[in-house]
Amino acid sequence: PPDFKSQLDISLSDGLVQTAILQHWAHRIEIAFQSGAAKSALHDALIVGIDLEWYEHDANYITEIGISVLDPRYVTRKGSAWDVLRSMTTHHVRVCEHAHMINSDFCQGSPEDFQFGKTSFVAVDEAKNVLRETFIQLDGRGPRPIIFVGHAVENDVAMTKDRFGFDIAKLETVAATVDTQVLAAEYGVVQRPKKAKLSQVLEKLGISEPSLHNAGNDIVCTMIAALLM
Repeated sequence: PPDFKSQLDISLSDGLVQTAILQHWAHRIEIAFQSGAAKSALHDALIVGIDLEWYEHDANYITEIGISVLDPRYVTRKGSAWDVLRSMTTHHVRVCEHAHMINSDFCQGSPEDFQFGKTSFVAVDEAKNVLRETFIQLDGRGPRPIIFVGHAVENDVAMTKDRFGFDIAKLETVAATVDTQVLAAEYGVVQRPKKAKLSQVLEKLGISEPSLHNAGNDIVCTMIAALLM
């Protein structure tokens, strides 16, 4: 519905927590929207997760993009978060022009250690199209609503805008943004105003991923954490 995003924004301003958005999406709770159409729209939203890696000595160079998508229309089992996550698709993309830039000084990059499929290589201009096609997906009724998920999402939003000219914050398709740093505070991993590292969140949830700082692995772990919290 046209006012779906505004209804959700009002609920968030009235104290709705980000955890509740994902719980509603997963049919575990019902948010008290003004209309049944808004409830249905959130149930039908795509969950899109994005993670970027950039060169540690010059943030102008994006080196990797990790993209995970959960489409509720293709979730065949909904008994648990793990059942839902089995329906997730993930892409690990390396930017050709910057693929030789591998971090090792401030954190150990692992661009060749994607654990959940095959890595693709694209040029910078192609990367822009990949992002656009991810966030603007049409069906017979128009663009699908999106719940955007990330870890420290403001960093990825800023980088996609500055480096690719793609402003996620201004997309009307994005009905809600969920940050696993916020979820971690709601879940009790850290106390506000502290912000949890992704590795801290994973440790709290009993999840081990040895090859973090790979954009594909990071976004898979971020999506897992978001659905488990």
